[in-house]
Amino acid sequence: MCGIYGMVAMEPSPLQFPEVLDRMGAKLRHRGPDGHATLVDPNAGLGTERLRIIDLHQRGDQPFSSPNGEVWLACNGEIYNWREIRAPFRDYPFRSESDVESILPLFLAHDTAAITQLDGQAGVECALHARVEPDFDA
Repeated sequence: MCGIYGMVAMEPSPLQFPEVLDRMGAKLRHRGPDGHATLVDPNAGLGTERLRIIDLHQRGDQPFSSPNGEVWLACNGEIYNWREIRAPFRDYPFRSESDVESILPLFLAHDTAAITQLDGQAGVECALHARVEPDFDA
């Protein structure tokens, strides 16, 4: 299983201690030795420690970004019906064969109701309106 972690400022202000995100990742690194990435927006941050299972290539590393870069998604778990989820989104620019990436266009189309269409065991985190590039270390 991967490790996911994040933080959000409760007020509309910058994170007070964004460096804590790196310490969270260090504590979870044993759960995902195959890839590490963090995304930090002024008032939110998320990170992943990836254990590659479905798509073994780096292109399946998380977090995943919507095509316009405004929504970011990370997940710990497995989505069993990921192929069925992808079917209606033939025009979506998938970058991988990851089961997790399948959640993103579903979320963009159905917002939080997308969760009801997932068959699997997973924890999911999203960052909305994040206009920054992720910091990837492979």
